[in-house]
Amino acid sequence: LNRDEKGGSLAGLLPGLDRAEESPLIVLDNTYATRQSRAAVIQAAWQRGLSVRCIWLTTSLEDAQVNAVERMLARHGRLLAYEEIRKARKRDTTAIAPTVEFRFQRELEAPDAAEGFTSVERMPFERKRDSTFINRAVILWCDGVLRRSRSGRRTPVSTDDVEPIEGRGEVLRRYRDEGWRLLGLSWHPEIADETMTAADVAAGFARMQEQLGVTIGIGYCPHAAGPPVCWCRKPLPGLGVVFIHRYKLDPARCIYVGGGPQDPGFARRLGFGYRSAEEFFGS
Repeated sequence: LNRDEKGGSLAGLLPGLDRAEESPLIVLDNTYATRQSRAAVIQAAWQRGLSVRCIWLTTSLEDAQVNAVERMLARHGRLLAYEEIRKARKRDTTAIAPTVEFRFQRELEAPDAAEGFTSVERMPFERKRDSTFINRAVILWCDGVLRRSRSGRRTPVSTDDVEPIEGRGEVLRRYRDEGWRLLGLSWHPEIADETMTAADVAAGFARMQEQLGVTIGIGYCPHAAGPPVCWCRKPLPGLGVVFIHRYKLDPARCIYVGGGPQDPGFARRLGFGYRSAEEFFGS
């Protein structure tokens, strides 16, 4: 009995327990975060003479975030923007915002046998990797790692404002020649603010690649500053998952290079090895 399939409320699933005479096992597969949300199920089951076994999937928040992005990509082939999520969430179970999982984590009350469960079993999460995902890549945060703004902005605002960081191109070309794919990530809220266009941003990345002497696959978040309501802003894993699926990457064979406090957590969520820019480039 799953609310995602049947719609309605959790309480609306309870009449389904009357099918117990037809089935030796009924599974209520839902996110029962609080004792209160579970109480009605337990009470209804005991009233019908049924025992209640709790299987608690102890998936970490980080793994749950990756799972949410993978389901969205499987359904839509891309990351949905917040407005798309907001419009689709009532009819599309893959259209959830990051705030949904943050809220669940805050509200979660660990299940306990004292609630009326006959048993509580913790089940850890184990990710299954696609055996065809075998490629390796060096994935780099672009801003402050590969380029900077000549005018001192957070990111370059024009092609003339792009300044490559000395010595980085030589190292990247060496990895390229050894068969590594090169990928880059960035954040451009200027698109949401309408102070830059997507064409402006693309031109800036083209200029960066020209200066570095390498071709780099680029992914960036175009959404506004503020609380993270999209999946593509670091440290949320959206763009990393997109790269994994687009290029059939084996995360264990990939290196993520960054320079900010969020970068190690981003790499850890995705299973990438992490190197600081200073360590990777030797300066």
